[in-house]
Amino acid sequence: MSEGPGASLDPDFRLFEFAAPYLQKFWLERHSPEALAKRLVQSVLEAAELGVGLPQRTARLLSQLERGDLAFDVRHEGLSEFTHLLQRMVNRLALTMLLSALIVALGLLMIVYHPPGWERVGGWLFGLAFLIALGFSAWLMWKIWRSGQ
Repeated sequence: MSEGPGASLDPDFRLFEFAAPYLQKFWLERHSPEALAKRLVQSVLEAAELGVGLPQRTARLLSQLERGDLAFDVRHEGLSEFTHLLQRMVNRLALTMLLSALIVALGLLMIVYHPPGWERVGGWLFGLAFLIALGFSAWLMWKIWRSGQ
């Protein structure tokens, strides 16, 4: 952004050539042995201060934990969409399992169960139940295909 106005005022203006000595001076000041020593001394003082207070803090924390006074407040952010998606997946899986069990049970009942006079009504009843199960299966497949999952 600075190079544009600078070039309009002076066509020979080069920002990086202009700023290079200032950046070099800044970098050398920041990484000089004196600056590094100053930061090192500050870090050592902070570590010593932490080392002195850490055992007392740890003892307090452990005593709260032993008494059962320690409580955690966990907040999840952004998981509601994931849990909603997971709930939908589980519902679809449960519906699929129920439909599969219904179709298998209907087939087994048609083969095994033959009370007298049942042939006239039973075939239509089982056929209707089978068509309803197929309808629910088609609906489930349509929902899955439509959601793109």
